[in-house]
Amino acid sequence: MQSTVVIADDHPLYREALIGSIVKQLPELTLLESADYLSLFDMLKEQRDEIDLVLLDLSMPGCQGYSGLIFIKKYFPEIPVLIITAHNSAEIMSQCQLFNADGFVSKTASSDTIVSKISHLLESDDVLSPQLNMAALAQQEQLRYHKVMQLTPHQFHILSLVADGLLNKQIAAQLEISEKTVKAHLSKIFKILDVGNRTQAAKFVAGLALTTSWQH
Repeated sequence: MQSTVVIADDHPLYREALIGSIVKQLPELTLLESADYLSLFDMLKEQRDEIDLVLLDLSMPGCQGYSGLIFIKKYFPEIPVLIITAHNSAEIMSQCQLFNADGFVSKTASSDTIVSKISHLLESDDVLSPQLNMAALAQQEQLRYHKVMQLTPHQFHILSLVADGLLNKQIAAQLEISEKTVKAHLSKIFKILDVGNRTQAAKFVAGLALTTSWQH
């Protein structure tokens, strides 16, 4: 099985343990690592034709709730995504299916179970085009979803930082860009979301069906 799999999780010890388990049973795989959504998106853009599967932790820096999954499925629909998370409630599993995850497994599952799911997705030829079941979302949630999908991953990252209460100066320092650039991004974001200020933008994020009640 000559395939390339990305392990996207911001906990280095868990990544190390997971890689060790996979290598023992599937030594022929090429394994890549990512610790945040922006580096993951860059990796997917640069190696799109080589990557066969993404193991995705929902709780990583750069996105909130299910937005990372949604953006991956928007920009890289041909790449299967296996959600691997410590938050394994039936509600979260259902939402992941709604947003087109190709598989779901708990971090507490045995290594055999995780490897089995990886093998199944790598061997499957049926990667369906993402089709969100809009009927499963309330009308207001549908409107929010369509607005979010007009943002780029980078814009959503900035929006997430605003929702976390960071000021423009802090966002600029964290992203290593100028405050002027941050303001320009926010102007575009506010226009897309049809909001007038940071407070309204933060409320928009808080009201997203894409976000969850669990904490990172």
